[in-house]
Amino acid sequence: MFQRATFLKDALAQVGIALDVVAITPYKGAFDQLSRSDVSPEARDQIEWLLDSRYAMIIDAIAASRGKTAEQVRTMIDTSPHLDTDALALGYVDALAYEEELPECLKSKHLIDWEQAERRLLIPEPPRRSPYIAIMPITGMMLSGESGGSPIPLPIPLPFVGEETAGDLTIVQQARALLEDKDAAAVIIFIDSGGGSAVAAEAMASALDELAKTRPVIAYMNGVAASGGYMVACPAQWIVAQPGTITGSIGVVAAKPVTGDLETMIGARSVMFKRGANSDLFDTSAPFSESGRAVITASVQHTYRQFIERVAKARKTSPDKIDAVGGGRVWTGAQALEHGLVDQLGDLRAAVAKARELANLPDSVPAFVYESTHRQPIPPSAAKLDPAAHLARTLKTARLTLNGRALTLMPFDLRD
Repeated sequence: MFQRATFLKDALAQVGIALDVVAITPYKGAFDQLSRSDVSPEARDQIEWLLDSRYAMIIDAIAASRGKTAEQVRTMIDTSPHLDTDALALGYVDALAYEEELPECLKSKHLIDWEQAERRLLIPEPPRRSPYIAIMPITGMMLSGESGGSPIPLPIPLPFVGEETAGDLTIVQQARALLEDKDAAAVIIFIDSGGGSAVAAEAMASALDELAKTRPVIAYMNGVAASGGYMVACPAQWIVAQPGTITGSIGVVAAKPVTGDLETMIGARSVMFKRGANSDLFDTSAPFSESGRAVITASVQHTYRQFIERVAKARKTSPDKIDAVGGGRVWTGAQALEHGLVDQLGDLRAAVAKARELANLPDSVPAFVYESTHRQPIPPSAAKLDPAAHLARTLKTARLTLNGRALTLMPFDLRD
């Protein structure tokens, strides 16, 4: 596994664009890719401890499943890729077979493909007046408005552009609908989000707070539950994370693009008319003024204080202790457990089992992905839009992200 950090500050400078950033600490580096020319010491530390933790998990899991020592697994990894016959001889795989030979190899007469398996796993909506566990997904970048479906791929990856979005209007409506659904005996918040708008995350968390007053709420953190993604887990009475879940990143950042040099380069000239010292706070022609930066800094600090107080209350500890592991620092789920940010390591089945336990439900009570049937339906998936319309939508997402307002957004993507 590896992580490549790419920085675009110098590239943007060539076209007269810069980014003015206000962050709570250097660990909250959500905009480092656009505002720095090289990796910061804090970001380097984070990437190192995340890679160390996840790499150790991979080695331990392979060692346990293949009956090998950790050193043997490291050798296997460092000498890969392997020829099929070598992998078999060394015990890295159990057999060599074509797909047609799988039934005989597995000693099974009935094999189904993945699409058939998915259809069998999809359970119809539960009958009313029957207790069930509702699973409510919160996935993608958090923004004000309605949720958007999985986007079409862009030709090149762009920061904050083209991501699936979790809209506060959609999530709050679903939470309120569940509040009225007496058959939903417990709720699992399925989180896969690196955060986004602080206002959107707070709105979602507030609605989930009300829901948690009426029944058990369990947070399950999937691939990532960081920053705003961690904030929405706070209303839960119990938090389950995968060992490798990217979590934490408790911190706040704000930024705005500065395009004054671009205007000069293309020969544009603008004349400012204003009333009020900070009326041009979000104007992109110049960096934050001294008074404007003070306003943005106060906003970021205020939002951060609220964030750590919310987490401290949820985790039954002090704001100072949360600040010590917060400040934008990112952890794996295993590290988050050590720091007291989650309660249990496990998968979705572990979250379902905990929901049944807290709600005093028998094992026979099912869990369903919740979709409100009596609220305004969520708009069609962005994937159904034509490419031009989708690109316009994703660029709007980027503009809303880079608007100078407080964001609870994780600092980077970590992919295997």
